[in-house]
Amino acid sequence: TDAITGCGGSVTLNNTYWQSPITAVSASSSCTLTVRLNTKYVEQLKKPICQIRLDFVSFTTAQPTLGTCTDTFQVGGSTSTVPIICGDNNGQHMYIDVPSSATTPSDVQLVFNFGTGTATRSWNIKIAMLPCGASYLAPADCLQYFTTSSGKVKSFNWQDVATTAIRQLNNQNYNICFRTELLSGQRATEVCLSACTVTNGDAFSITTPTNNAAAAAA
Repeated sequence: TDAITGCGGSVTLNNTYWQSPITAVSASSSCTLTVRLNTKYVEQLKKPICQIRLDFVSFTTAQPTLGTCTDTFQVGGSTSTVPIICGDNNGQHMYIDVPSSATTPSDVQLVFNFGTGTATRSWNIKIAMLPCGASYLAPADCLQYFTTSSGKVKSFNWQDVATTAIRQLNNQNYNICFRTELLSGQRATEVCLSACTVTNGDAFSITTPTNNAAAAAA
């Protein structure tokens, strides 16, 4: 286990934590980290990497404006479609697909871009490099993968808090997947989903497109 505090570094070691700088992050700036996947590195030689899991131990940036992030977190250099996120994402996770590092070395960029304003900006992200063929890989194109028989699923930046501002993020088009469980030795064929009990607002809602072209495509 290793930890990197600050911007502009790179990671080759499994289970590294990327933590925000000790000094406050200034507005109108960026902070990046590169995850290097290549079997030339001793720590990756025996186990080529096919997937990265990001665990947001803590994640706080500015809230969106009408659903659009002014502070943004983006992932580049992978084969996954990863939406731009912001806000409060403690406890969330992402699975990032990459080509096998044994045949196609790659650099995956984790990028924060910060807008104006004085919002709190801090994070602690665990970066796990998952070897090809491992039983715990997420299915392809699953940005989130849940492996327990019960639990809660939340969209990015969702919080049960009193607010009049829009916390729902725009353009969140990604797959959430659930591992099939065994019940009495048989593979389950159904999943039961129900809205959580909340104190503030709606537990589940979907906004509609605001322009004619998007509405026609929806």
